[in-house]
Amino acid sequence: MITEAKLNVYKDYRGDGDFWARIGLKRDKAIMEDGDFYLIDSLLQDIELVKRGLVSEKFAETVDKKLLANCDNAETIVLLKSMARKE
Repeated sequence: MITEAKLNVYKDYRGDGDFWARIGLKRDKAIMEDGDFYLIDSLLQDIELVKRGLVSEKFAETVDKKLLANCDNAETIVLLKSMARKE
């Protein structure tokens, strides 16, 4: 489950899961798992595709469902969406 705390760790390591794995602090590793980095990466990529208008309406709906299923609350979804690039 993606939480605001996990997104903060993700941002602290600039989304670099290898960097986190190599030199991550114990407290950060207590919050995140490898799978969390991959999930956040995947969700950000999907959100970026939706923001750019490069996907079908059905795919956009699937992304919304994935966000609801994988984020702990609406605030986390908003934060995740704000992290996605539009360019």
